Amino acid sequence: MKLDQMRNHQSSLFYEDDYSVVTDASKTIPVHVSIIGMKSSSDNVNSFVLIVRNQEFLVQQQKQAEEEKRKSETLLYQILPRDIVNQINRGEKDISFQVQAVSIIFIDINKFSEYAANLTPKDIMSNLSYYFSVLDKTALKYNMLTKIKLIGDIYMAAVGLFNQDLPADEFADQAVLFSSDVLSQLEEINRKLDSNLSVRVGINSGGPIIAGVLGTDKPLFDIIGDAINVAARLQSTCATNHIHISAATHDLIKSKNYEFTDCGETELKGKGKQKTYNVSIPQLIYTATSSIVMK
Repeated sequence: MKLDQMRNHQSSLFYEDDYSVVTDASKTIPVHVSIIGMKSSSDNVNSFVLIVRNQEFLVQQQKQAEEEKRKSETLLYQILPRDIVNQINRGEKDISFQVQAVSIIFIDINKFSEYAANLTPKDIMSNLSYYFSVLDKTALKYNMLTKIKLIGDIYMAAVGLFNQDLPADEFADQAVLFSSDVLSQLEEINRKLDSNLSVRVGINSGGPIIAGVLGTDKPLFDIIGDAINVAARLQSTCATNHIHISAATHDLIKSKNYEFTDCGETELKGKGKQKTYNVSIPQLIYTATSSIVMK
């Protein structure tokens, strides 16, 4: 059909396309076919040049490149939020933004130095790796939560960074749900590690928060803002295996079915005395609400 069109001057004298062909050894290989129509002195197409290129090596290279890209993206997803990786893939540079409302979470292993003193360096890293992997897996259930970083034995996360179209009370709610979820898994963590670990949790809500990617060779996503410092102070003054929240967080979730304990005026380093609360979630309420936030 294509050759007839060339002969009748109904199409270009050059045609190319990709095909799959079967060799004498019954192997299917990809090829690129080019056809060139050759004119005689009378301007008639009287012959054709057929060029068939074996594309097998090229296809293998493309597949290898795609696999390497997939591995690179997988690695990036492990160190950067998905939204940030998507921006990088679009070629965006100097990625930074500001949000007005988030909830910040700090979770610290209580007296970790004392616990680690009786362990080998290998055991310390192995146990920490397991503990943080449990927190990471738990975080995956909460669609507005972004892990920020690890600071020694401290796990830092933020809720709402990429969900500014939603009300701030949903950020605080999810922060408390996640923290309660972590507390509920301590028994299993301690059984697995043959330990008696306890944690302290601090949550603060507010803004503004500046977020962005720092560095190029080893990019790091981080956030900056005074609300973060308050969350860290709440964690450091928290009773073991409790969730210590600021008045700002309390105001966002006080109408929900949580149990609050008034801690009075708590001295927060560098912040003076501030009203704080402990919050807990009755098991039946937690079971009923946790499914709401799962992806």
